[in-house]
Amino acid sequence: MLDTVDRLYFAYGSNMSSARLLARVPGCAVHGAARLVDWRLAFDKPSRDGSAKANVAPLIGHLVWGVVWSLPESGWSRLDGFEPGYERVPCDVFTRSDDRVGVQLYTYRGAPGGHPPFDWYLAHLTDGAEEHGLPDAWVARLKAWPTRAPASERGSSTGR
Repeated sequence: MLDTVDRLYFAYGSNMSSARLLARVPGCAVHGAARLVDWRLAFDKPSRDGSAKANVAPLIGHLVWGVVWSLPESGWSRLDGFEPGYERVPCDVFTRSDDRVGVQLYTYRGAPGGHPPFDWYLAHLTDGAEEHGLPDAWVARLKAWPTRAPASERGSSTGR
């Protein structure tokens, strides 16, 4: 076992990127790649910026790759502030060596949003997936996900 479930976090979204998570929660440490079995990835969590963010939901026969992190004592309170609308739930993930590890992850259980993620947001996911050596097929799947440019890049003055 890597650590207690109270300290381990499974990131499947933008927090897979070390730069992003370390900026949010200084002192966290990466434990490596893992897969969440019988869950699916979606971009259906509505965001205040008008886009959709990554989400996971149970679905037999699917899996989601991500990164296991150990958080410092104050880590959850800091991270919760960056994850409005999500609920933190305990789950088990499997490392590359098939060790079962208890973690917590964020999931959104509300009404789905209708817009694709912004291109810059998806770049955090693909950067994190490549950085931590997630399977090539998973990285390719992320890179193929439909995105949209932020409003400011589409000629709108509304921005975020």
